[in-house]
Amino acid sequence: MNIKNALTILQKWAEVLEKEYNKKSKNKLPYIVIVLEELSALLITSKNRVIESLSDLSERARAAGVHLIATMQRPDSKKLDGSVKANLPGKVSFRLGTRSDSITVFGKGGAENLLGRGDLYFDSPTHPELIRCQAPLVETEEIEKVLDYLI
Repeated sequence: MNIKNALTILQKWAEVLEKEYNKKSKNKLPYIVIVLEELSALLITSKNRVIESLSDLSERARAAGVHLIATMQRPDSKKLDGSVKANLPGKVSFRLGTRSDSITVFGKGGAENLLGRGDLYFDSPTHPELIRCQAPLVETEEIEKVLDYLI
């Protein structure tokens, strides 16, 4: 099964589930989130194929109401080019080591001056300026409780 077939099936499955859920419940369907951990490792293996698949996935995910999160340990301009950034319009970054890393992620400097300890910048596709935020500390025990509740 190729990625396009899988994405088509995922989109149809999400639509069917949403219709069934809405018939039985007055509550809205919960969010579906797909997390691609360490995107740079995927890009090393087969960059062109991953970018094409990421493009398809992000387009169909938006259409189906699925949220896509891609993570990287360290931004690399060779891996994180314009086509990848275009398919992931919202960006979040904690303090970065250098101004060039900040430019790689956001297209401008600033993230290298963040304080650390949860201080972050959020780049929203609907807001022209970077938004400075504070992320909470979530301990492993709290994450396990949430997962136990959800699963």
